Amino acid sequence: MVLFIDTNVLIDFLAKRASLQEECACSAKADYIVTRNKKDFFQSRITVVTPEELVALAP
Repeated sequence: MVLFIDTNVLIDFLAKRASLQEECACSAKADYIVTRNKKDFFQSRITVVTPEELVALAP
């Protein structure tokens, strides 16, 4: 079986997923969104950090 994925559909799905995660983070009044792919959240209203950046923020 061969599966072809339309990249436009995949990009749209990923954008909606990031949007949903960002909206949930806002509703929860989160300080950060932690992700390995910061570019998915380029318009986030919440500060986006990588796991390594989060560790560096710890006191």
